[in-house]
Amino acid sequence: MSTRLDLIQDVKNWDKPKKHICCVVDTECTFMSEESRLVYEIAWVISDLNDVENKNYFYKHFYIQETVSNPKAFLQFTKKYTDNGIPKINFGIDSRYGSVLNNCFNNFDKVESWENVIKQFNSDCLNLGVDTITAYNFMFDFGINGKAGVIRKTHSQLTDKTFYFPQGVKHFCLMEWVCRTLINKRYFVWIDSLSDSQKTKMQTAKGNNSYSAESVLKYLNQDVDYIEQHTALRDCFLEMNLAKICYNRYAPTLKYFVGTPKKSLVKTVSWKKIADEISSKDKLQEKIDWLSNIMGEENNLVEQLRLELKG
Repeated sequence: MSTRLDLIQDVKNWDKPKKHICCVVDTECTFMSEESRLVYEIAWVISDLNDVENKNYFYKHFYIQETVSNPKAFLQFTKKYTDNGIPKINFGIDSRYGSVLNNCFNNFDKVESWENVIKQFNSDCLNLGVDTITAYNFMFDFGINGKAGVIRKTHSQLTDKTFYFPQGVKHFCLMEWVCRTLINKRYFVWIDSLSDSQKTKMQTAKGNNSYSAESVLKYLNQDVDYIEQHTALRDCFLEMNLAKICYNRYAPTLKYFVGTPKKSLVKTVSWKKIADEISSKDKLQEKIDWLSNIMGEENNLVEQLRLELKG
Protein backbone atom coordinates (compact mmCIF):
# COMPACT_ATOMS: atom_id res chain seq x y z
CA MET A 1 0.00 0.00 0.00
CA SER A 2 1.36 3.43 -0.95
CA THR A 3 2.53 5.59 1.92
CA ARG A 4 2.06 9.34 2.18
CA LEU A 5 5.74 9.86 1.26
CA ASP A 6 5.29 7.69 -1.82
CA LEU A 7 2.35 9.83 -2.91
CA ILE A 8 4.31 13.05 -2.38
CA GLN A 9 7.13 11.65 -4.49
CA ASP A 10 4.68 10.59 -7.20
CA VAL A 11 3.36 14.15 -7.40
CA LYS A 12 6.86 15.63 -7.63
CA ASN A 13 7.90 13.15 -10.32
CA TRP A 14 4.71 13.43 -12.39
CA ASP A 15 5.41 14.24 -16.02
CA LYS A 16 2.98 15.06 -18.77
CA PRO A 17 2.44 12.09 -21.10
CA LYS A 18 4.26 12.39 -24.40
CA LYS A 19 0.88 12.52 -26.11
CA HIS A 20 -2.70 13.12 -25.10
CA ILE A 21 -4.97 12.79 -28.12
CA CYS A 22 -8.18 14.69 -27.50
CA CYS A 23 -11.36 15.03 -29.54
CA VAL A 24 -13.27 18.30 -29.06
CA VAL A 25 -16.92 18.14 -30.15
CA ASP A 26 -19.33 21.00 -30.76
CA THR A 27 -22.96 21.02 -31.91
CA GLU A 28 -25.62 23.46 -32.98
CA CYS A 29 -29.21 22.43 -32.34
CA THR A 30 -32.83 23.48 -32.71
CA PHE A 31 -34.68 25.17 -29.86
CA MET A 32 -38.06 26.64 -28.96
CA SER A 33 -39.79 24.32 -31.42
CA GLU A 34 -41.87 21.17 -31.12
CA GLU A 35 -38.69 19.29 -32.03
CA SER A 36 -36.21 21.14 -29.84
CA ARG A 37 -32.68 20.01 -28.99
CA LEU A 38 -32.11 18.14 -32.26
CA VAL A 39 -28.58 18.49 -33.63
CA TYR A 40 -28.50 20.09 -37.08
CA GLU A 41 -24.75 20.75 -37.23
CA ILE A 42 -21.86 18.86 -35.64
CA ALA A 43 -18.08 19.03 -35.84
CA TRP A 44 -15.16 17.41 -34.11
CA VAL A 45 -11.47 18.30 -34.01
CA ILE A 46 -8.73 15.86 -32.99
CA SER A 47 -5.24 16.85 -31.89
CA ASP A 48 -2.50 16.22 -29.33
CA LEU A 49 -3.01 18.50 -26.32
CA ASN A 50 0.68 18.24 -25.55
CA ASP A 51 1.58 19.94 -28.84
CA VAL A 52 0.36 23.45 -28.13
CA GLU A 53 1.97 24.95 -31.24
CA ASN A 54 0.32 22.58 -33.73
CA LYS A 55 -2.79 24.09 -35.31
CA ASN A 56 -2.98 21.59 -38.17
CA TYR A 57 -5.92 19.71 -36.70
CA PHE A 58 -7.75 16.67 -38.03
CA TYR A 59 -11.42 17.60 -38.29
CA LYS A 60 -14.83 16.61 -39.62
CA HIS A 61 -17.90 18.82 -40.09
CA PHE A 62 -21.45 17.83 -41.03
CA TYR A 63 -25.01 19.06 -41.34
CA ILE A 64 -27.57 16.47 -40.23
CA GLN A 65 -29.82 15.51 -43.13
CA GLU A 66 -32.84 14.49 -41.04
CA THR A 67 -32.86 17.79 -39.12
CA VAL A 68 -32.07 20.35 -41.82
CA SER A 69 -34.66 18.81 -44.16
CA ASN A 70 -37.37 19.14 -41.50
CA PRO A 71 -38.75 22.73 -41.45
CA LYS A 72 -40.89 21.93 -38.37
CA ALA A 73 -37.71 21.60 -36.33
CA PHE A 74 -36.98 25.28 -37.06
CA LEU A 75 -40.52 26.53 -36.51
CA GLN A 76 -40.16 28.25 -33.18
CA PHE A 77 -43.02 29.14 -30.89
CA THR A 78 -43.60 31.05 -27.70
CA LYS A 79 -46.61 30.33 -25.56
CA LYS A 80 -48.42 33.36 -24.21
CA TYR A 81 -51.73 33.58 -22.38
CA THR A 82 -54.72 35.83 -22.92
CA ASP A 83 -56.51 37.53 -20.06
CA ASN A 84 -58.87 34.55 -19.63
CA GLY A 85 -55.99 32.06 -19.50
CA ILE A 86 -56.35 30.65 -23.00
CA PRO A 87 -52.93 29.79 -24.45
CA LYS A 88 -51.95 31.76 -27.52
CA ILE A 89 -49.05 30.31 -29.50
CA ASN A 90 -46.94 32.61 -31.66
CA PHE A 91 -44.89 30.98 -34.38
CA GLY A 92 -41.79 32.22 -36.18
CA ILE A 93 -38.98 30.78 -38.29
CA ASP A 94 -35.62 30.28 -36.57
CA SER A 95 -33.45 33.14 -37.87
CA ARG A 96 -30.57 30.69 -38.44
CA TYR A 97 -32.51 28.45 -40.82
CA GLY A 98 -31.86 30.49 -43.97
CA SER A 99 -28.09 30.46 -43.54
CA VAL A 100 -28.19 26.78 -42.56
CA LEU A 101 -29.97 25.86 -45.81
CA ASN A 102 -27.62 28.07 -47.81
CA ASN A 103 -24.60 26.33 -46.27
CA CYS A 104 -26.12 22.93 -47.02
CA PHE A 105 -26.72 23.79 -50.70
CA ASN A 106 -23.20 25.20 -51.05
CA ASN A 107 -21.59 22.29 -49.19
CA PHE A 108 -23.81 19.38 -50.13
CA ASP A 109 -20.99 16.90 -49.46
CA LYS A 110 -21.25 17.86 -45.79
CA VAL A 111 -24.92 16.86 -45.50
CA GLU A 112 -25.06 13.36 -44.00
CA SER A 113 -27.51 11.14 -42.17
CA TRP A 114 -27.08 11.01 -38.42
CA GLU A 115 -26.27 7.30 -38.50
CA ASN A 116 -23.38 7.83 -40.93
CA VAL A 117 -22.07 10.78 -38.92
CA ILE A 118 -21.92 8.74 -35.71
CA LYS A 119 -20.22 5.86 -37.54
CA GLN A 120 -17.53 8.26 -38.74
CA PHE A 121 -17.19 9.80 -35.28
CA ASN A 122 -16.64 6.41 -33.64
CA SER A 123 -14.25 5.32 -36.38
CA ASP A 124 -12.15 8.50 -36.11
CA CYS A 125 -11.88 8.24 -32.32
CA LEU A 126 -10.77 4.60 -32.44
CA ASN A 127 -8.50 4.77 -35.50
CA LEU A 128 -6.73 7.95 -34.42
CA GLY A 129 -6.11 6.72 -30.88
CA VAL A 130 -8.23 9.31 -29.08
CA ASP A 131 -7.63 9.27 -25.31
CA THR A 132 -10.43 11.63 -24.29
CA ILE A 133 -13.55 13.25 -25.72
CA THR A 134 -14.64 16.65 -24.49
CA ALA A 135 -17.04 19.50 -25.20
CA TYR A 136 -17.07 22.94 -23.63
CA ASN A 137 -20.47 22.25 -22.08
CA PHE A 138 -20.33 18.48 -21.84
CA MET A 139 -23.70 18.18 -20.12
CA PHE A 140 -25.39 20.09 -22.93
CA ASP A 141 -23.73 18.24 -25.82
CA PHE A 142 -23.52 14.71 -24.39
CA GLY A 143 -25.07 14.49 -20.94
CA ILE A 144 -24.24 11.87 -18.31
CA ASN A 145 -25.83 9.94 -15.46
CA GLY A 146 -29.24 9.71 -17.09
CA LYS A 147 -29.26 13.31 -18.32
CA ALA A 148 -29.65 13.38 -22.09
CA GLY A 149 -27.59 15.97 -23.91
CA VAL A 150 -28.49 16.97 -27.46
CA ILE A 151 -26.32 14.23 -29.00
CA ARG A 152 -28.00 11.52 -26.95
CA LYS A 153 -31.46 12.91 -27.66
CA THR A 154 -30.81 13.19 -31.39
CA HIS A 155 -29.38 9.68 -31.52
CA SER A 156 -32.36 8.24 -29.67
CA GLN A 157 -34.92 10.10 -31.77
CA LEU A 158 -33.36 9.41 -35.16
CA THR A 159 -32.18 5.81 -34.63
CA ASP A 160 -34.33 4.48 -31.75
CA LYS A 161 -31.05 3.34 -30.18
CA THR A 162 -28.94 4.39 -27.19
CA PHE A 163 -25.83 6.48 -27.78
CA TYR A 164 -22.56 4.98 -26.52
CA PHE A 165 -19.11 6.50 -26.39
CA PRO A 166 -16.44 4.82 -28.52
CA GLN A 167 -15.10 1.80 -26.63
CA GLY A 168 -12.25 2.56 -24.25
CA VAL A 169 -12.35 6.35 -24.79
CA LYS A 170 -12.69 8.49 -21.66
CA HIS A 171 -14.25 11.94 -21.34
CA PHE A 172 -14.15 15.22 -19.40
CA CYS A 173 -15.98 18.54 -19.41
CA LEU A 174 -13.76 21.29 -20.80
CA MET A 175 -15.90 23.99 -19.19
CA GLU A 176 -15.49 22.47 -15.74
CA TRP A 177 -11.72 22.14 -16.16
CA VAL A 178 -11.44 25.75 -17.36
CA CYS A 179 -13.71 27.06 -14.59
CA ARG A 180 -11.69 25.35 -11.86
CA THR A 181 -8.26 26.36 -13.21
CA LEU A 182 -8.04 29.11 -15.84
CA ILE A 183 -10.82 31.20 -14.29
CA ASN A 184 -8.81 32.33 -11.30
CA LYS A 185 -8.10 35.54 -9.41
CA ARG A 186 -6.18 36.97 -12.36
CA TYR A 187 -9.29 36.49 -14.51
CA PHE A 188 -11.47 38.47 -12.08
CA VAL A 189 -8.80 41.17 -11.57
CA TRP A 190 -8.65 41.69 -15.34
CA ILE A 191 -12.44 42.03 -15.57
CA ASP A 192 -12.44 44.54 -12.69
CA SER A 193 -9.77 46.59 -14.50
CA LEU A 194 -12.03 47.13 -17.51
CA SER A 195 -14.13 50.22 -18.09
CA ASP A 196 -17.86 49.90 -17.45
CA SER A 197 -18.63 49.65 -21.17
CA GLN A 198 -15.96 46.98 -21.68
CA LYS A 199 -16.98 45.08 -18.57
CA THR A 200 -20.45 44.44 -19.96
CA LYS A 201 -18.79 42.41 -22.73
CA MET A 202 -17.50 40.01 -20.06
CA GLN A 203 -20.85 39.65 -18.32
CA THR A 204 -24.06 37.73 -18.83
CA ALA A 205 -27.37 39.42 -19.61
CA LYS A 206 -28.04 39.47 -15.85
CA GLY A 207 -24.75 41.25 -15.10
CA ASN A 208 -22.85 38.24 -13.72
CA ASN A 209 -19.30 37.27 -14.70
CA SER A 210 -19.42 35.14 -17.83
CA TYR A 211 -17.54 31.85 -18.09
CA SER A 212 -18.35 31.00 -21.69
CA ALA A 213 -15.56 29.83 -23.98
CA GLU A 214 -15.86 33.16 -25.77
CA SER A 215 -15.30 35.12 -22.54
CA VAL A 216 -12.30 33.01 -21.50
CA LEU A 217 -10.71 33.52 -24.93
CA LYS A 218 -11.37 37.28 -24.62
CA TYR A 219 -9.37 37.17 -21.38
CA LEU A 220 -6.54 35.08 -22.83
CA ASN A 221 -6.31 37.34 -25.88
CA GLN A 222 -6.85 40.50 -23.80
CA ASP A 223 -9.50 41.48 -26.35
CA VAL A 224 -13.04 42.20 -25.14
CA ASP A 225 -14.27 42.61 -28.72
CA TYR A 226 -13.53 39.01 -29.71
CA ILE A 227 -16.74 37.23 -30.80
CA GLU A 228 -17.31 33.53 -31.51
CA GLN A 229 -19.07 32.74 -34.76
CA HIS A 230 -21.22 30.06 -33.05
CA THR A 231 -20.81 27.58 -35.85
CA ALA A 232 -19.82 24.06 -34.90
CA LEU A 233 -16.48 23.80 -36.72
CA ARG A 234 -15.25 27.29 -35.90
CA ASP A 235 -16.12 26.83 -32.23
CA CYS A 236 -14.33 23.45 -32.22
CA PHE A 237 -11.10 25.05 -33.41
CA LEU A 238 -11.29 27.73 -30.73
CA GLU A 239 -12.16 25.27 -27.97
CA MET A 240 -9.30 22.96 -28.98
CA ASN A 241 -6.98 25.96 -28.66
CA LEU A 242 -8.46 26.62 -25.21
CA ALA A 243 -7.97 22.96 -24.21
CA LYS A 244 -4.32 23.12 -25.29
CA ILE A 245 -3.69 26.28 -23.28
CA CYS A 246 -5.31 24.71 -20.24
CA TYR A 247 -3.29 21.51 -20.71
CA ASN A 248 -0.07 23.48 -21.10
CA ARG A 249 -0.67 25.22 -17.77
CA TYR A 250 -2.60 22.68 -15.71
CA ALA A 251 -1.93 19.24 -17.23
CA PRO A 252 -1.41 17.49 -13.85
CA THR A 253 -4.96 18.38 -12.80
CA LEU A 254 -6.65 16.80 -15.84
CA LYS A 255 -6.65 13.33 -14.28
CA TYR A 256 -9.16 14.58 -11.69
CA PHE A 257 -11.66 15.41 -14.42
CA VAL A 258 -11.33 12.40 -16.74
CA GLY A 259 -13.84 9.61 -16.25
CA THR A 260 -15.51 6.72 -18.02
CA PRO A 261 -19.15 6.19 -19.02
CA LYS A 262 -19.57 3.98 -15.95
CA LYS A 263 -17.76 6.38 -13.63
CA SER A 264 -17.97 9.92 -14.93
CA LEU A 265 -16.06 12.62 -13.04
CA VAL A 266 -17.99 15.56 -14.50
CA LYS A 267 -19.16 17.95 -11.76
CA THR A 268 -20.43 21.20 -13.19
CA VAL A 269 -19.42 24.47 -11.56
CA SER A 270 -22.30 26.62 -10.35
CA TRP A 271 -22.66 30.02 -12.02
CA LYS A 272 -22.76 31.47 -8.51
CA LYS A 273 -19.16 30.36 -7.90
CA ILE A 274 -18.11 32.50 -10.87
CA ALA A 275 -20.42 35.38 -9.92
CA ASP A 276 -18.95 35.39 -6.40
CA GLU A 277 -15.39 35.26 -7.83
CA ILE A 278 -14.45 32.12 -5.91
CA SER A 279 -10.73 31.32 -6.31
CA SER A 280 -9.57 28.38 -8.42
CA LYS A 281 -8.09 26.81 -5.29
CA ASP A 282 -11.47 26.86 -3.55
CA LYS A 283 -13.19 25.47 -6.66
CA LEU A 284 -10.65 22.64 -6.78
CA GLN A 285 -11.30 22.05 -3.09
CA GLU A 286 -14.98 21.63 -3.90
CA LYS A 287 -13.98 19.06 -6.53
CA ILE A 288 -11.90 17.17 -3.93
CA ASP A 289 -14.82 17.05 -1.52
CA TRP A 290 -17.07 15.72 -4.27
CA LEU A 291 -14.49 13.11 -5.34
CA SER A 292 -14.04 11.98 -1.74
CA ASN A 293 -17.80 11.38 -1.50
CA ILE A 294 -17.90 9.13 -4.53
CA MET A 295 -14.46 7.48 -4.19
CA GLY A 296 -13.83 7.50 -0.47
CA GLU A 297 -11.58 9.74 1.59
CA GLU A 298 -8.69 7.26 1.48
CA ASN A 299 -8.63 6.98 -2.30
CA ASN A 300 -5.14 7.69 -3.68
CA LEU A 301 -6.50 10.06 -6.32
CA VAL A 302 -8.24 12.19 -3.70
CA GLU A 303 -5.22 12.22 -1.39
CA GLN A 304 -2.89 13.14 -4.24
CA LEU A 305 -5.07 16.11 -5.20
CA ARG A 306 -5.10 17.32 -1.58
CA LEU A 307 -1.29 17.15 -1.54
CA GLU A 308 -1.04 19.12 -4.77
CA LEU A 309 -3.33 21.84 -3.45
CA LYS A 310 -1.27 22.18 -0.26
CA GLY A 311 1.91 22.37 -2.34
